[in-house]
Amino acid sequence: MITTRVSGFFFSLFLVTFYANAPCAIAQKPIAVADQTFRLEGKSEYIFAFAEGDEVQLLVQELSGKKIKSIEFLQYPNNLIFRAYELDSVLNKSMFIPTTGIYLLRFQEAGMSKKVCRFTLHRVPASAQTLRFNTHVPWDISEYPAFRVVKR
Repeated sequence: MITTRVSGFFFSLFLVTFYANAPCAIAQKPIAVADQTFRLEGKSEYIFAFAEGDEVQLLVQELSGKKIKSIEFLQYPNNLIFRAYELDSVLNKSMFIPTTGIYLLRFQEAGMSKKVCRFTLHRVPASAQTLRFNTHVPWDISEYPAFRVVKR
């Protein structure tokens, strides 16, 4: 009988802890940002916006059995966050975003042959406030490089 009360107490404690942390668990679910298969010829760049404290999960696959010269993830215009060289199969990397802003994912090929690549990008929001953060950059940053971060 004492064992039943003790185990019931721990079960109740588990339920209280689970429901108290449920909003945090919802905010921590990865959100799909991009899923792209593309032909790499020279250099390909993809632009996204991320919020401070987000965790970005990048998965890159080279599908044609050749090497990718380099993969770079940087804060626009030139603050390097991550770089990998000579990728020949799969890259799985998680990165934390230091400040809210625009980020660039750049692929460069090695050699003259064309390659087929695929990448998926997910973000884990830093908080419930950034859960609905828009990652789309609706303008050409090479033509209009000036921007400012505005909170709504």
